[in-house]
Amino acid sequence: MFDCCESFRVSVDRKEFRLYSQYRGVCYYFKRSDGSYGQYFFKYCPFCGAKMPKHFYASDEYENALEEALGKDFCNITSEEIPEEFKTDEWWKKRGL
Repeated sequence: MFDCCESFRVSVDRKEFRLYSQYRGVCYYFKRSDGSYGQYFFKYCPFCGAKMPKHFYASDEYENALEEALGKDFCNITSEEIPEEFKTDEWWKKRGL
């Protein structure tokens, strides 16, 4: 895992942020004013400002690989259609990313 500073490491340990192995990223969930939830993937450490390594954030690559595997636009893919390899880090390891 990316470990730029003690504050970041502690926040991940406390589960204030969630590490997603399939995206190779760290996500923060927040509640919107309308009651729905959103998520934000960090490209920079929110504490020290260090840039996450390029290999650490792969959601764009995830979407592209999933579209290619299923032959349809990412917005039209349902969670039931997502192959097992895309639910873990298997997909990016398999592709050497």
